[in-house]
Amino acid sequence: GDSSICTILAGESKYIYITDNPDEYGTWGIIAFGVGSSNADAVTLAGYGLKAIGTTLNQSSPVNLFSNDYTALDADRASLYVWTGGAGTLTLPLGSTVGNDWFMQVRNSGTGLLTIDCQSTDTFNGSGSVDLQQSDSCFIACAGGQFYSVGLGKNTQFNFSQFTKQVTSGTYTLTSSEASNVIQKYTGTLTGNVIIIVPPTVQVYYIQNATDGTVANYTVTISTNTGGGDATIDSNQQATLICDSSNLVNANTTLAGSTSIGLINGSVSSPALYFSAEPTTGIYRAGIGQFDISILGVNRLAVTASGASVTGNSAATGTGNFIGGVFGGTF
Repeated sequence: GDSSICTILAGESKYIYITDNPDEYGTWGIIAFGVGSSNADAVTLAGYGLKAIGTTLNQSSPVNLFSNDYTALDADRASLYVWTGGAGTLTLPLGSTVGNDWFMQVRNSGTGLLTIDCQSTDTFNGSGSVDLQQSDSCFIACAGGQFYSVGLGKNTQFNFSQFTKQVTSGTYTLTSSEASNVIQKYTGTLTGNVIIIVPPTVQVYYIQNATDGTVANYTVTISTNTGGGDATIDSNQQATLICDSSNLVNANTTLAGSTSIGLINGSVSSPALYFSAEPTTGIYRAGIGQFDISILGVNRLAVTASGASVTGNSAATGTGNFIGGVFGGTF
């Protein structure tokens, strides 16, 4: 009987040829026009985000490490850029140039803040720039003049841990692991001023300077080492510092609308309210119902409900005790 060689569906075109003639039916070969692919075809079709493996097209996401500021290109489509430097900037291409389907991936594996900047009037998540903290990562997709992130989440739970470091003098650069502790305590007897270098990233630090500044009143300074503002903390003092990746600002300020300020008692050698250039001069509270003034670590004025007592420098200047009031005359 008859033997079917092949089935040709509507719209198909096939070339049929005989390969052998062992019997009356023969052996036939078939080539389908416009159907299937070849290795050459896959290589020709491969582009950004695609690569040829054998006769097939496969997804591709090349990884690029960078530590200097960089402006992404159309050719960076589907690429992953991993930041490995300190503080830096990745500038996105113009959305009107790359079009509504361009995308890339970014991860901050560096030691500082990575800022993602837009060009012209483009926006990223509605802003002209977005900051990626250490270990942050995301997909960035273009919708024309707007870029959006996918997967840039924020932790909703914060675990506080304390880092204690003994210092003496000079400069100490914290590692990323050390700086991740927002509560930091510094101890030791200082033989000179101390500078603590923290990473240039957005962070809040609770600093306790528990060092002995000795008679020279040595201090501990917190800095990002970027040329921004530093914060200097005297011995036996504390500070809450806000870092904007460059400047360190003391958050221990009076809130707007406050009607009073609360101070610790302090002591004659460490007044509660003092001058940064002279931390042993200021006011303190030595006891119940008492107001005291310290000059260079010496009590010069004590005021109580009974009156004021002024202490002179020596026997020559004497000591004045004004208990019942001061009346005219020559002193």
